[in-house]
Amino acid sequence: MSLRAILWGLGISSTLCWIAWALTVSGTNPSQGGQAAILSFYLSLFAGLFGTATLLGYLARRLFVGNELKYILIRTSFRQGFLFAALVTVLLLLQSLRLLSWWDAWLLAVVVVLLELYLKSYGKASAQRL
Repeated sequence: MSLRAILWGLGISSTLCWIAWALTVSGTNPSQGGQAAILSFYLSLFAGLFGTATLLGYLARRLFVGNELKYILIRTSFRQGFLFAALVTVLLLLQSLRLLSWWDAWLLAVVVVLLELYLKSYGKASAQRL
């Protein structure tokens, strides 16, 4: 699959996810919609954030890091977009359950940064073995 197809597919799916999220927010009442409305809210939010963060990360890398291969840039953007979307979604979920405090947010952010550093170093170690 070409990189152009990946980026177009990601852009279109992100737009659809943001439309689904907006329809969920505007068309449902969380107290009456039940678990399906809440699940729809968080899934569409996660998918929209994931796609948007991936596209923005890829575009930023293309502007500032011009000498890398495009497929390496999109792989890094996917990984970091996933981690960012997961962090924001978990923080919002904890807030909705009234379990979030400032040190929980800080601890989750540190865990995400450490996970990113581990995955980045694991990718370099596996590339050296090839």
